[in-house]
Amino acid sequence: MKKILFMALSLVFFACNGPQNNDKPSNKTEEFKVNFSVKDSVGGTLTAKIKDGDSITTGNKVAKDKEVVFTATPTDATYSIESWTLDGTPVEDAKLKNDKKECTLKITKEVNLSVKFKKNENSPTPTENEFTVNFSVKDSVGGTLTAKIKDG
Repeated sequence: MKKILFMALSLVFFACNGPQNNDKPSNKTEEFKVNFSVKDSVGGTLTAKIKDGDSITTGNKVAKDKEVVFTATPTDATYSIESWTLDGTPVEDAKLKNDKKECTLKITKEVNLSVKFKKNENSPTPTENEFTVNFSVKDSVGGTLTAKIKDG
């Protein structure tokens, strides 16, 4: 009787704690961090959106092989886009569209993208009753900031 009881308890123990099947493939999609910013935080904004999907903020993770569309928007007509840099290297013109205001990247690794704006040489200087107002989101992190002239 003791042998039968011992065998029964052993079977229950092994059934509950026996070998686990850890060879199952993981269903988790590989993701990579996407960082983007405006060089020197001057001259405009840079936003990003997963192609056919949601907007993202810098530092978000994106699934491998997804395409992200980055859009650079000058503050006003006094600025234009000077250059794009991906991981410290100039971005190929083939990846730029819409007068170089858009850059589309397929995400296959961590990305560090930046855009640099330049002040246009023939920009009008403010008159005596006009003032230049500069504003930006600190470190281009956490959201966007817009302004509008009251009643304008």
